[in-house]
Amino acid sequence: MTFKNCVSHAALALASMSLAACGGGSSGGSSSGGAISPPPPPDNTGPTLSISAGSVLLEAGATTDFTVSASDSGGIASGPTVSCTNGGSVVDNVFTAPMVLVSVTSVCTATATDTAGNVSMVTESINILPLPDTEDPVVTFNPATLTVAAVQTGTSTLTATDNVAVTSGPTVSCTNGGRFEEGVFTAPPVLTPITSICTATASDTVGNEGQGTLTVSVTGPVVQSVIGTA
Repeated sequence: MTFKNCVSHAALALASMSLAACGGGSSGGSSSGGAISPPPPPDNTGPTLSISAGSVLLEAGATTDFTVSASDSGGIASGPTVSCTNGGSVVDNVFTAPMVLVSVTSVCTATATDTAGNVSMVTESINILPLPDTEDPVVTFNPATLTVAAVQTGTSTLTATDNVAVTSGPTVSCTNGGRFEEGVFTAPPVLTPITSICTATASDTVGNEGQGTLTVSVTGPVVQSVIGTA
């Protein structure tokens, strides 16, 4: 009996030592792991854009340097692209002014998008001046020659055009008593043939003047001879 009790006590002691060694029997065990970093904040800021233009005042058809810079902490996904109003254009960092007849302003808008989809825009305005207007209005009669009997009428179409605009005229004056109004020439009362030259004059916005002429051959009245008989 004594021997058996010693064996039992020894077995219990070994079991207790084994449980203690592997942490068994204790509910207060703890474990340690790596810390989890919070996610980065969302990117809600668009790219930073800037425009550098060599000149903001150009004559029609002239060019100037036009550089667009774009930066973003997360990277640029697309752009910058540039579009301009009123015919202006930007190609390879050069702005080309359109050919215009009056002063205009071309507004160029640069656009860029970052990797998060944020879009930014920036604009630059360039004033365009027309080239000096040295062209005269073109004034024409069609037809440019007529043959009309005395006190009779003939028709001719009068037109006046200009590269910008006709602002005065056309006004018409005729020599030798002829008269031209609203496309109709009226011959004077003459007894012998004459020539009447009608001159039409028109002016444009800067005072350039153009002229056209109508040449009219006016025949004398028909004279009928009555020969009496004896």
